[in-house]
Amino acid sequence: MKISRYRLAKDIGVPPRRINEIDKGLRAISPDTALRLSRYFGIVAEFVENYTEMLETGITRNLYETFSPFGLDPELPEFWESGLALINKYLDELIQHDDKKPAPKTKAPAKKPPPPGL
Repeated sequence: MKISRYRLAKDIGVPPRRINEIDKGLRAISPDTALRLSRYFGIVAEFVENYTEMLETGITRNLYETFSPFGLDPELPEFWESGLALINKYLDELIQHDDKKPAPKTKAPAKKPPPPGL
């Protein structure tokens, strides 16, 4: 799927600046944005539920306690590979279209008033 950051933002109903900041690592993905992205890209709802629960834990516990309720083991290479592969996939799609900008809007020509007497 090829899509620009601008188009993605418009399609999911968020400001384009939010997508740009997320892509550049300047902003975290909020639960609302995660839900919008998961719906847009067809990711299973379980992802959003797990993501939201992880955020609610505050991730203040140690790594193992944080991921254990989700059946995730950070000791396994697959844990890191699958997560990084998913992030990389979305970033690649956004980067491919970084140079593409939406076409400029053109104004309709102004209507001329009818000549007098008609």
